[in-house]
Amino acid sequence: MVKVFPLLAIMLLTLEGIDTNCRASAQNLPAKFKAVPISASVARAAATNDIPLAGIDSPLPTHILHPGDSATILGTMFLKRKETQWLLYLRAEAQGTIATNQPPMVVNMFKRKISFASKPVPASLRMLGPFNVSDDSKQLKSKDQTARFMLNESFLGIGLDRAAAIIWHRKQVTNAPPGYPLTPDEQQAFAGALPAINSYFDIVQHTDGLDELLLHLVKLPSAWSVIRHLGVTSVLEIMRTSAPANPADWDLPLNTPAFYVPCILQLNEQSVLKITLVVTAPNPPRLICGGVIAVLVERIGDNESYMILRVISAKCKSQE
Repeated sequence: MVKVFPLLAIMLLTLEGIDTNCRASAQNLPAKFKAVPISASVARAAATNDIPLAGIDSPLPTHILHPGDSATILGTMFLKRKETQWLLYLRAEAQGTIATNQPPMVVNMFKRKISFASKPVPASLRMLGPFNVSDDSKQLKSKDQTARFMLNESFLGIGLDRAAAIIWHRKQVTNAPPGYPLTPDEQQAFAGALPAINSYFDIVQHTDGLDELLLHLVKLPSAWSVIRHLGVTSVLEIMRTSAPANPADWDLPLNTPAFYVPCILQLNEQSVLKITLVVTAPNPPRLICGGVIAVLVERIGDNESYMILRVISAKCKSQE
């Protein structure tokens, strides 16, 4: 089986073609991002397994994960008139004997090498579902899957919000000369988007059940395309544009910056998915998700087939 998110090995971080029509105020909540009711099957599964479905702790001014920090993510898939849901429960675990520091990641960008500290942290990810929500007699075979892997606390702490803010704010400077250079701090923010987004998709790819669901949205390349490219090559194009989001739509304190960041996934040079991230500052309790609070995955050319992942609960163990 071809896996979807593990193919995200090549990413384009580009400043060309930045949308010049960014508005000076937060855009209205897109219809597909509106909160979806939690189905009875999901609620029962959560209660049975002691998984919280509500409550987001107040943000902390740190970038430190504590064992027990957690996030509950509700996933909903819409395929034409069929709707399914599942739960992802992400939790930081005790460090144990694993080394807390690793060699830094070095990104070659802007004609210089930019270094980012690396700190792996043990984590567990549990998936319950999928559960059938639509009025359909066909019952789905629900699963209970658990994976253990390493989160990277340092990379998640970089986040994508700073890069998104820079893109948007630069386009508000109407008298800026074409291609006027980024400051060293701005370069650092853009380069940091690479380890940050890699770390986020590390979370997603560790659950096979979620990968199987994603394949419902992806039209895989033809056999001839696979032969021509000697397999399947992928490119995730990010940071072409961003737009401010209303923090009230995302359970964020007032005046907390949040942004929509659209991306395009290409397989063998063909655009197959539009992926829109909703990002904010990656402080606990949202550090465990790198500040990504929702993801919308849409099949290109099919407005009725899409998936939404949304953080519905986030807890800091240190606040208990």
